[in-house]
Amino acid sequence: MLHCIETIKYNINNNLIMKIIFIDAHEKRNRISPDVGVVDTPEKSPYVPKGEIWFDKAYEKEYDFFMAMYKLEKKLMKQGMPFSEVKKIVRETFVKKSKKLPEYTIKTENKGGFLVRYVKGEIVRQYIDPKFLLGGHSHVYSYIPANEIWLDDAQGEEEFRYTLAHELHEIELVRNGMDYNSAHDFALAAEKHERRKDGAVYLDD
Repeated sequence: MLHCIETIKYNINNNLIMKIIFIDAHEKRNRISPDVGVVDTPEKSPYVPKGEIWFDKAYEKEYDFFMAMYKLEKKLMKQGMPFSEVKKIVRETFVKKSKKLPEYTIKTENKGGFLVRYVKGEIVRQYIDPKFLLGGHSHVYSYIPANEIWLDDAQGEEEFRYTLAHELHEIELVRNGMDYNSAHDFALAAEKHERRKDGAVYLDD
């Protein structure tokens, strides 16, 4: 069920008022698109109504962190700053400086010739990369060791299987020479197939 948790007013687009809506992202990924993110906006995703920001309730514990990051990104991009520079400033702003990195590995397993590392996503975001979400591999994130796939524990166990299917498909395509954007699109299709096998039905089915 959707419910509004607050409204925020930005000095953009004629003082557009945005409603922050908690969503069950697992349900949305099984009905609308497997690409539904943690913070989804109309600019990124056409299925999000204008004037709304969808927030994955599985990440409720980190709500303040994500929204502070989102607001900073919007501010910098409104100033015309290149996205590469925006990402750099976001990382400098939100990554904690520490001589010792807290333990972030929950467990590991081997799948398809890769080491799959289940990680505490909140710690990875606080101490390594604030933009790490759901899952990733060494061909996308430079801090992930070669032949490893990381899965974010915050997404919930019901999502692990699909995120892993996505990452396994994507990493094989990228390391065989495909560009990341195309590999991501193919991986979304593979993930959608896995979800359909478990009963997912999409709006265009």
